[in-house]
Amino acid sequence: MAVAPRNPKLDPADEALADGILADEQGAQDALTQRLRPMLERLCARLADPDDADDLVALVLYQILQAEARLMSAWDRRSPLDVYLAVASARSCVEEHRRFQIIRAVGVDTPRPEADTDHPCEADLARWLSSCADPAVAAHAERCRRCARRVALARCALGEE
Repeated sequence: MAVAPRNPKLDPADEALADGILADEQGAQDALTQRLRPMLERLCARLADPDDADDLVALVLYQILQAEARLMSAWDRRSPLDVYLAVASARSCVEEHRRFQIIRAVGVDTPRPEADTDHPCEADLARWLSSCADPAVAAHAERCRRCARRVALARCALGEE
């Protein structure tokens, strides 16, 4: 198994959190929750109706915690953990908000949206957001409305907008 390159400027707390999640250490999930909640509240307040914002925060937080091992193992450590988590949170928020809108229009039995296979992954967008040049990702993000929305929401989650 190939080891992802490490960023020498990486915060040791980021490394410890990711390693703790992957090792299923006690308290790691609580630390991840505390780190994610403010980002999710900013995202959902900007994206959703006020009536849906709290439900959206809870649902996205639940989904991220269910996929925490996959998320942490996919983080390649070339971008800060907060940027990576902001992009992952934005992706989940956009998809669940879209599902909320469909449920209102069509009904409760609406399935979850399928994962986007033709879009850059969270790690690619996070590297691009943290100034690691990738012209293909930059070009895609500039012409794709969905990815541009995720990038804008990730910047909002990070407090940049």
